[in-house]
Amino acid sequence: MKNSIKYEHIAHYRTSHVVNRQEKEIIFALHGYGQLSEFFLRKFSPLFREERIFVVPEATNYAYLEGFSGRVGANWMTRHEREAAIVNNNHFLNAVLESLWIKYSDKPKSRCWGFLKVPLLPPAG
Repeated sequence: MKNSIKYEHIAHYRTSHVVNRQEKEIIFALHGYGQLSEFFLRKFSPLFREERIFVVPEATNYAYLEGFSGRVGANWMTRHEREAAIVNNNHFLNAVLESLWIKYSDKPKSRCWGFLKVPLLPPAG
């Protein structure tokens, strides 16, 4: 007989800088299959600004990318228990956003970029 349970879970995310409360924009960038937030965030460094904070949540499912050792990557979900993974991911992403928003009296504009290979915007000149 299949059962389900809710429990507290620890998940990770990275930011382009420490919140300075002067940010006008929060950009969530969701990495693709087999990536990690640390390396994905680096791809956006040409777009880093004091008034813009990048937030890269790390997917909570980990696996070795080849065989049973070596490089590890993360993924958001598979087709197995997909609906539960969607609910869990939504809770995680909402918690990250709320933990950031609480730091601001005027909430910055928020955007979400998903599964990008390279930044979409050229560096500001």
